[in-house]
Amino acid sequence: MPASERIPEKISVLESLSHEHFTPEELADLLGIGVSVVREAVRRGDLQGYTVDHRIIDITRHDAIAWLKERLNSSQ
Repeated sequence: MPASERIPEKISVLESLSHEHFTPEELADLLGIGVSVVREAVRRGDLQGYTVDHRIIDITRHDAIAWLKERLNSSQ
């Protein structure tokens, strides 16, 4: 299945969750992707994340959804 078909499912999962904040590990596990993908997206500025001493400690659900939607739009 192409990635563009899986991203809407991932957005739906995130939108339905009551959690407002995620660690990179939690977000990666939830989305079924590598944590390195999440960390690299934050480092590049594609995904907003709160960092302390170069360590990513928080990603909001809102920012995760926006990142996934942007990935969907760029793959079309």
